[in-house]
Amino acid sequence: MDKRQADVIKITKGLCIFFVVLGHTMIPSIRNESESVYTIWTIIYLFHMPVFFAVSGILFELNRDRYRQEPVRFLKNKFRLLIVPYITISIMVYLILIVLTKILGLSAMITQYVHEINSIHDVFFEIATYENHVAQHLWFVLVLFLIFCVNTIFRGVNQKFICVLLTIGPVFALPMLKMVFEVPDIPNYFLFELPFFMLGRLIAQNKKILERVTTFNFSPIVFAVLVWLYISFINGVDILPSPFRWIFLFIMRCMGIMMVFSISALIERSSRAKRAMQFLEEKSYPIYLLHQPFIVSGGAGVLYAIGIPIPVIILLITFLGLLIPLIIDKMFKNIKFYRVFVLGGRK
Repeated sequence: MDKRQADVIKITKGLCIFFVVLGHTMIPSIRNESESVYTIWTIIYLFHMPVFFAVSGILFELNRDRYRQEPVRFLKNKFRLLIVPYITISIMVYLILIVLTKILGLSAMITQYVHEINSIHDVFFEIATYENHVAQHLWFVLVLFLIFCVNTIFRGVNQKFICVLLTIGPVFALPMLKMVFEVPDIPNYFLFELPFFMLGRLIAQNKKILERVTTFNFSPIVFAVLVWLYISFINGVDILPSPFRWIFLFIMRCMGIMMVFSISALIERSSRAKRAMQFLEEKSYPIYLLHQPFIVSGGAGVLYAIGIPIPVIILLITFLGLLIPLIIDKMFKNIKFYRVFVLGGRK
């Protein structure tokens, strides 16, 4: 991978962390009031997390030989990077929430958005299982770690074959499982996002494909057409038989991935926009970990409750959702506890 391609991937991650924060400002009460906000939220959720997993797959594939030689060390590092922050942030969120519910006037507002915490046992159960977890955005680190585990387990298998199998298989397996019983959150997210990680690996296995993906192309137009078809005719309607619906949704999300890479390639040509997105990419992990649930969803809920106009809420909270984690990161970056337990050792 050359420098331009590496820059495009960084810009892609910077764009996506922006969309993550933006999407989280559109809390259910806001989406339910505004059809246009609901449409924007729907479009964002069609591509933003698949892009993150595709990028992770690309980077994994480019470093696969090193990971294959030291699988235990690789998983230990990923556990420290992903699972340790999950535990730390989870405990902090629950502690803050318990304190806030004791403050007169806040308790009633909080219970509108968050379930009641009955005991410490419930807290540890929710953290251990993720089920009913208050900080719902943390599913990402759990699922990414599980995907790394699976790819490490199958490191001795023909890699092209396993990538194709794990790209196609879950697309059909997950909907079929959901027809039979209710799939828990983490297995659901795992089977949903695994194909996009494996797709990223497939892209990185072919230099010509990687070059095309990270170059400006017509994928934004194709994605726009597919989204229009989805919103206008397919969403919420059984117009397509199940297998064809699954395939359509998967293809649409794949085009969403290509669309973000294509736009990133265009941004790469502008030095100012490039620097801004690369800065967001560099700080994407603390932004991701710290922006929820209090700054973004909590802030949006408070402003909505006091009657602030929805466009103002979205713009202001998106800005704060990016800015406040950056301030916290700058304030605590030299503190060992923060670096080790909140960022998982990431500098």
